[in-house]
Amino acid sequence: MQADEPFGLDQGYQPLPIRPLDSILNYCPNYDALVASRKLEIATQVEQLQVQMRAPISRLRAMFNLTVEQGNAETMGQLYETVYADQNLGRALPKDYNSTDDTNLQFIYNQYNALLFDGSFAQIISTPLLRTIRTKLEASIKGKLLKFSLMVGHHSNLLPLAVLLNLTSAECIEQQWKGQTVTSLNCVSSPQFAANLAIELH
Repeated sequence: MQADEPFGLDQGYQPLPIRPLDSILNYCPNYDALVASRKLEIATQVEQLQVQMRAPISRLRAMFNLTVEQGNAETMGQLYETVYADQNLGRALPKDYNSTDDTNLQFIYNQYNALLFDGSFAQIISTPLLRTIRTKLEASIKGKLLKFSLMVGHHSNLLPLAVLLNLTSAECIEQQWKGQTVTSLNCVSSPQFAANLAIELH
């Protein structure tokens, strides 16, 4: 793709990632309804997060010319994705945007996603993927598959899987952000660009 903006490769070319997703990794037909249901389940926790982060959210909202209605954790998470992409593309950010803003925005993003992709919702989303992984491992044990199998996903696949495997949680993410002792064995953030989860069979 050739872009008109001053970023990307020479002569304005910008590479586009291609993700050939297996049908088993596609969102289920009820995904939107499941998300809506999960948002209702975590409404109180999200409200607590927004109260806790009221000052940073207000600052970010003013800095990025967002409306009062957009001053919520979900929108801040979407803003983080945009800022993260802009940083990697070398685009200019507001001159007042600093490392503290970046830390706060990333915490809101990580915390909101950890709350969203948890509970029965995480189990529903991850079950088809876990079944596929188990089938591939069992086939490999029997010598019916190559030694390496690659499945391409998204943070909406990887994060609920990480939660279910006890690799992260909303609690440990908050402990990290507050500089407290993390009580869990693992505590990864919401998957970043090119993140991966490797499973080895021994």
